[in-house]
Amino acid sequence: MLGIMRRLSYRMDCTFFQGIPVATFDIFLLFHGSMLKRRKIFPSYSWAGWIGQITYHERTTIQSGATNFWLRRRTWIVWYERTPAGEVNLLSDLVEKEALAELSEFQVDHDMSSSDGARPLNTSTFQAEPVKGAQFERSVPDYAMLQFWTIAVFYRIDSFDVMEGIANLSDKSGKRCGTLRMDSFEEDDYFNLGSIYEFILLARSYGDYCNQCQRHEGSLFYIMIIEWCGGFAERRGLGELCHTAIETSLQPGPIWKHIFLA
Repeated sequence: MLGIMRRLSYRMDCTFFQGIPVATFDIFLLFHGSMLKRRKIFPSYSWAGWIGQITYHERTTIQSGATNFWLRRRTWIVWYERTPAGEVNLLSDLVEKEALAELSEFQVDHDMSSSDGARPLNTSTFQAEPVKGAQFERSVPDYAMLQFWTIAVFYRIDSFDVMEGIANLSDKSGKRCGTLRMDSFEEDDYFNLGSIYEFILLARSYGDYCNQCQRHEGSLFYIMIIEWCGGFAERRGLGELCHTAIETSLQPGPIWKHIFLA
C-alpha cells in the first residue's frame, strides 16, 4: 500500500495523510461500508481503520471539474493534524483564510440564524484556530489525530435495520431528519433505540434531493456520528442530514465545536 500511495502521490502532486490524499481530503472522509469492524492500530477517520468493504458516495466519483467545485464551495473545515507528541500542524495545502471565507458564504446561504435574528450557535463560527495545550484523560493513540472546528448537532436513533446496519434519525420534534450507516454495529452495544447521539457536519451534499424539505441543491449534509472517550472522539458511522434539521437539533446543539478525532 505504501508503494501504491507513493505512486499516487507523485501523479496527484500531493501528500498522503493516514492513507488519504490531502488534496481531496474531504472526499475521502466520506467512506462507508456494510457492518464495518474497527481496526484499532489505524485512525477511525481513515479507511485503514476499518475491516470490511469500503465504498464512497457515488457523487464523489464525478468529473474532476465538478469535484474541485465541490471541494471549494461545499466544504468549510480547516483540518489540522495533532501528532502523538502534541504538535499541531495545518494539514490542508489551502490558505486558512480562504476556507474561512467559504464558511462565511456557507452561513449566509444556509440561513444559520433563527427567526428572531439570533444565531442558534453559541460561539462564533469564525473561530478555527486549533487548541494546542489540550489535556486528555487517557493515553493518546500512536497515530496522528485530526483537530478542527465544525457544527455539532444531536439526534435520536428511532429505528434501524439490524441486517444492514442502517438507522433513521429524528429531531427534537420527533420528525425523521436523516439516515446513518452504523460502523462496528455488531461489536458492542453503543447503538440503542431512542438514545441521543452527537453528530458533526462534514460538508454539504453534491445536490441531493431532500424528501423532508422538498428541495434540491445542497439540501443535505454529510454527517459523522462520533463517540467521545477520554477527551477525544472516534468515528462510529457516516450519514446524511436534512438541511432544515440543524435548527431542530436536540440540546445542546447546534454548537460550533472543537473536535479531536482519533
